[in-house]
Amino acid sequence: MIKTKQTSCKELIPTSELACVRNFTMLYDSVFANTKKADEEDLSNFLNYVEKIFVFSLIWSVGATLVEQSRREIDMLLRDIEPMFPHANTVYEYYVNPDKKDYDSWEFFIPNSWRPNPNSSFYDIYVPTIDTCRYNEILKYLLKIDHNVMFVGYSGVGKTKRIESFLNAQTDPVEAFTINFSAGTTAPNVQSIIESHYKKQAKNKFKPINSMKKAIAFIDDFNMPRKEVYGA
Repeated sequence: MIKTKQTSCKELIPTSELACVRNFTMLYDSVFANTKKADEEDLSNFLNYVEKIFVFSLIWSVGATLVEQSRREIDMLLRDIEPMFPHANTVYEYYVNPDKKDYDSWEFFIPNSWRPNPNSSFYDIYVPTIDTCRYNEILKYLLKIDHNVMFVGYSGVGKTKRIESFLNAQTDPVEAFTINFSAGTTAPNVQSIIESHYKKQAKNKFKPINSMKKAIAFIDDFNMPRKEVYGA
């Protein structure tokens, strides 16, 4: 799959083989966490379920950064190797449902009775779609294991809004804060912002101000700062 991606596909942002392998193992660990074979379950069915998790993790690690047309190349490749997916749409349209232990459409996560808040401004209304739901779930998988996440995409597709909506919906006590990068951003600026959301507990230990366990820093416009003299 990596070879096909390198020779026949286009990425929004280049990724190395090592990064793809690492991202695959991290995502697989998160999706597979706490999965156990039921006492009455047949071993072959359980192994089929594990294989589905493996392929799902492969799609959203090695194939996560591909543009739409290149995703169809990966779709054809995987279907030639293993025809386990439903026939409609591409392999990117499905996730592994732990209850069914089979592939299911991302449409499962779209609320049936969604209605906009009547008090919301028009520009604050965020309609859930398959895209927003699946990226929301993958973000959950990765943050569950404290893995850094980079959202990439063309300007105006809703990356910032997607992440802000996710952070606003957090129910666990998490200290979430935003760092807006610009051409004038410097390392001391970033350090100062991060430190302002922590308090010192001991000589070399800090903890988030409003959380006992975790802080999430959302860096917006990650590509904006100018490179300094040594290339950082």
